[in-house]
Amino acid sequence: MRYFIIIALVFMATLSFSQRVSIVIDGKSNEWKENYPMVSDSGNDGEDVELTSLTASNDTKFLYLKFTLKDEILLNDHNNLWMYLDTDADASTGYTVNGIGAELRWQFGERNGFFGDEKIYHNDFDFVALPTITSDTFELRVSRSALPDGNNPLFTGNTIRVAFKDHQSGDLVPDEGSFFEYTFTDGINEFQPRSLMRASSTDIRVMSYNVLHDGIIKPERKPYFRRVLTAASPDVVVLNECWDATASEVKAIFDEFIPLPGNASWNALKKDDGNILVSRYPFIDSWAIHHDMRLTAALVDLPDAKFSNDFMVVGAHFRCCGANDERQREADAFVEFILDAKQEGGEVTIPENTPFFLAGDLNLVGYSQQLTTLLTGEIINEEFGNGGMPDWDNTPLLDVVSPHSDEPVANTWRNNKSSFWPGRLDFTIISNSVSKVLNSFILETTHMSQERLNAYNLEANDTHEASDHLPKVTDLAFTGPLAVSEVYRNKIQINPNPASGKLSIQGSGIDSLRIIKLSTGQIVKSINNSKNQNIIIVNSDGFESGVYLFEIATQNKQARHYEKIIISQ
Repeated sequence: MRYFIIIALVFMATLSFSQRVSIVIDGKSNEWKENYPMVSDSGNDGEDVELTSLTASNDTKFLYLKFTLKDEILLNDHNNLWMYLDTDADASTGYTVNGIGAELRWQFGERNGFFGDEKIYHNDFDFVALPTITSDTFELRVSRSALPDGNNPLFTGNTIRVAFKDHQSGDLVPDEGSFFEYTFTDGINEFQPRSLMRASSTDIRVMSYNVLHDGIIKPERKPYFRRVLTAASPDVVVLNECWDATASEVKAIFDEFIPLPGNASWNALKKDDGNILVSRYPFIDSWAIHHDMRLTAALVDLPDAKFSNDFMVVGAHFRCCGANDERQREADAFVEFILDAKQEGGEVTIPENTPFFLAGDLNLVGYSQQLTTLLTGEIINEEFGNGGMPDWDNTPLLDVVSPHSDEPVANTWRNNKSSFWPGRLDFTIISNSVSKVLNSFILETTHMSQERLNAYNLEANDTHEASDHLPKVTDLAFTGPLAVSEVYRNKIQINPNPASGKLSIQGSGIDSLRIIKLSTGQIVKSINNSKNQNIIIVNSDGFESGVYLFEIATQNKQARHYEKIIISQ
């Protein structure tokens, strides 16, 4: 039985290596294919933790493993699951378990292990495992060039053997009496570094960045932030951990780091006690989503000459560590806010199909339900309503998972002084019914080549010295019903702007008009053009001074044109 399993797995590795693609450790495991070398557990032989499969792959730098379980667990805490690596494929050396001799033993729940008799931690062999939340599927990597004790190589040959065992339930994968043998292969597609340049057709580049204890205003760390922000050149930014930093201080820093053309100035606001939102474009309005949460939303005024819509940003910094109940309330509060904003007459109302995104350090290190709530709108705490699908087309939102710019891994936080291995804590979640991801990356300068560093005017230690979190960058294009071609845009004219008193809306094929006050979302006037007039006159007497959104429906109400008009009385 043992001989057959070894031969079968080696044969599979030889047969399928040319069909494999680069593995990215991001917690999604979408790129793992069925023809990868794999061993399955017989099932139903573990009382509490039931392992079900183990899969392997590699590139020139790393060994990659994926394993599955019957039920979800939190991998980095509260479990007694061990990984055993026999890195010389010799049962007579190392720790004996399930017929192999393991040079490395790793206890996930305690976040440490042993190389021989020496205790080791994640940074000793470049260990990363994702997701950071509870799951029934995990993927991990181990450096092939690691020297766990500082002297001796972890891998001494091309063939290894692997076993996983839960010491509480006694479950093993592979089953007792057999073992999983894997031979490193050449020719697998290597990870290609991501360009830091803005993707073509990008409408908005957004960034999320936890700056670690007001780091962006600390004189000794400002040079690192300067190079990082200049290289990324974002349009809209969510900054976390701005505890003492003020919006005016951060605005001045962006004006200094990234001067805007035409003597324009950056915009910054702070409505909770830790987040600052920054934008190249003005903020129309902003809201503190809940009085005891670090959740701020703002509507960004995009230039009418280029955009037919505005854009809403929600910045968040959820509670850390074991605060699962608090994080669930924060997720619920976000969903309640979005569902309210989508409905006419709510406390906050934004125009239909306005693109929006949630970004920040969400500290998702516990139950997966918190992420499920953010994406699907499933509210757990009834105080925040009944919930519902949050995107405009009544579907879930999109979790934008981004790899590092220069390595196939998606963690956004790392601290080698912590027992917790690197995790994906910072998120970008978008309304993908009306926007599309063109490019996304996590900027990590440590592993960039000198050539790439020079190309972007970066230094190798920039992201490491700036913060323990990494900046997450996403290029978005707006694709929803609000996108209006320039050809049609030029056929609609609204004059004058700014206006006081009467305005004229001129164009062919106008079906209806709605006038919305942007600061409140209130519909102040609706006109049905049943007579198919090419000129509609609106009297703004009685309107409060402010910015209004004119929504003009055409083509049997299948297309919409949006324009912002300033009304002064």
